[in-house]
Amino acid sequence: MHKSIEVLRVEEHKDFGIKVLSDYLVAKSLTSAPITLNEYFESCKEYPIVFSKDSQGQWFSLALLGVENENKFVEADGKWKKNCYIPAFVGRYPFLFMEDNDNLVLTLDPSQKIPKSEAGENYFFEEDNQHSEFLKKIVASMTSAHKFTRLTKEFISTLDNLGLLEASGMSGKTAEGKEFSIGGFYIIKEEKLTALTQKAQAKLCKKGFTQFITAHMISLSNMNKLIN
Repeated sequence: MHKSIEVLRVEEHKDFGIKVLSDYLVAKSLTSAPITLNEYFESCKEYPIVFSKDSQGQWFSLALLGVENENKFVEADGKWKKNCYIPAFVGRYPFLFMEDNDNLVLTLDPSQKIPKSEAGENYFFEEDNQHSEFLKKIVASMTSAHKFTRLTKEFISTLDNLGLLEASGMSGKTAEGKEFSIGGFYIIKEEKLTALTQKAQAKLCKKGFTQFITAHMISLSNMNKLIN
């Protein structure tokens, strides 16, 4: 979705805001979206939830949205499929929080910025360089959500340390007959879960992670939605 990103700074963005998106066509080719634990219960109803690592070896979770550069949940008119949860990563576009030495930095996709005079209430800074009400809400919302990013990393790291994760993938043909193959993600194997010691099970329960494991396991039944 983000063609590029730039750090939001008053020096560079005082005279800008963003345009309001009327559809989700910008996400039409998005085949996965990062999600955090607070999104699992809604996401598991529609999307497979899987786990992956970034280039620094940090764990994160993904909601799979499609294959072959086609988001199955964005309709031809750009509307998100009715009654389906929209991942926060998509809903927050064009904003993105980045970590820099344990500091959070707010960035945005510069393709979405417009002159302040055209942005209505969606401008970034007041004349005195203070955050606008719009930007205050964005920062507050993303700061609140970031705590779940850390908790999600802890959750998946715990699964990994207990030996529950297994590399997985999926291949086949789309409804149009086009072959595809996706991989590079991990899932919980039920056999490994049932083989856990009582001590390990108690650890998961004490941390409150059992419910998220259940959501993940339920979500895997949604794999067929990506190709049908």
